[in-house]
Amino acid sequence: MKRSVIIFVLLFFLFSNCYSQSIQYSKGNIKVDDPAQAQLVSNLQGYNHLITFSYNKKPIIHIFDDHLRLLEQRQLDFLIRKDCDVKIVSFAGYYYLTIHIFQPSFYEVWKVDKEGRSVRLSKECMALFDTVFKDRSPALQLVNINGKLFALAQTYIDSLKAIRCKLARLDDQFAALKAMTLGYPFDNETDFLQQVSLWENALFVLKSSRDNPGNSLSLMKVELDTGDITTTSFDTGFQTNWNPGFLFSPIDSTLLVYSTIIQTDINRRVRRNVLISRLDNQLKERTPVTVLKHQFTQNTASNFLFIKGRPSVWLNVNTNRRVQGPAFRINPTPRIGSAIATPYMIYTYPNDYYYKGPTGVRFTVMDTQFKTRADTLVANDKKVIEVQSYPFGQFTIGDRVYLVLTQNFTAKRKGLIIFSSDDNGKLAEKGLPVFDKYDYLLSQLQAFDNSFIVPYSYKKEMGLMKVTLKD
Repeated sequence: MKRSVIIFVLLFFLFSNCYSQSIQYSKGNIKVDDPAQAQLVSNLQGYNHLITFSYNKKPIIHIFDDHLRLLEQRQLDFLIRKDCDVKIVSFAGYYYLTIHIFQPSFYEVWKVDKEGRSVRLSKECMALFDTVFKDRSPALQLVNINGKLFALAQTYIDSLKAIRCKLARLDDQFAALKAMTLGYPFDNETDFLQQVSLWENALFVLKSSRDNPGNSLSLMKVELDTGDITTTSFDTGFQTNWNPGFLFSPIDSTLLVYSTIIQTDINRRVRRNVLISRLDNQLKERTPVTVLKHQFTQNTASNFLFIKGRPSVWLNVNTNRRVQGPAFRINPTPRIGSAIATPYMIYTYPNDYYYKGPTGVRFTVMDTQFKTRADTLVANDKKVIEVQSYPFGQFTIGDRVYLVLTQNFTAKRKGLIIFSSDDNGKLAEKGLPVFDKYDYLLSQLQAFDNSFIVPYSYKKEMGLMKVTLKD
């Protein structure tokens, strides 16, 4: 296997792929206080919404058509508090906007259709805590599964060393159609809840554990009909698990499990490896566990692994740890919904990552058996970081999956670069000739048909950019 260290220069005319593209910007920008707080909901049956939030102001929905013409702006009749959490769950032609206000705990919920018409459902949402969940303390998680709305609330019960999970299927007005209670083992003193996802007829739970014998990573499948639990565990010994997660493939019903595993030796030297495994939907091993031992050499800070599969996926692993909250926590889960036209979940960074130390970004292409086929490192050892590892976006068009990153030419000029794997298992890249003064919110990138839309900002103005790829 050949390893190479490369330095990217202006790539606008050094295209490795055979496709071309057209780039379109919105007709009409909007003024915002904080562009980083905006949320995009795209492909709403010909409409695209950009929602902006400002402290002590009403949220504003900016409505664009399919040609990115700004049609109108609508306000939602409530004020944004300082401490709140915003979530959006998309469906075909409408979405639910949920704002969790922490102190005192309250959920502001609005159903918004493609033309921006809205209905407030906060009262109906809060009634669920009294009638279904019987408790107002747990955090609420809304999920779209095959066009059906589910609500999930979890509570840790110390006397049982378990988490009680109450699940309800809701109609479009937040009335409970069916409710059930599940449970799974969890010890608040030794376990960390990493990811909880509802898929088809089961709840999948990933937790990491740290006790006297060592460290482990456990994936549990809880059957919705019976409550039966199937568990597969990975013993990582003295190596701790950083940023573990899993991804579903609805095509072949497999799960891709991954974790950065880290160990410090007696000389305080840190060894960083990557654990990956593919399981079937019964949590039996489909592809043997593989430990990648060279992903963090040569000043590498962040890795993007292209893993061949059905479908293929870009996976990001890095050396920096999420900000840890209490032992019982639910990390943001990958988005899935009608607004994202890919059969695979799109995984993006939560906003609580930070970067320091190494700066290199590595790109590795792997086959279905996790064998490395190509490996490239962008050293990022100049005064200007040449390729940023965050923010990033990924999307699928046809049978090809793409990764989009920011490329810096100077301190004030930047572009976008798209990575993919060609038919020979090699890394392919293509520069996009975008306007070089804008900041592109790649973590908001959403794709449909053969296009993707991403918000951009310049100072305190925002707009949308649409890129259409052509064979």
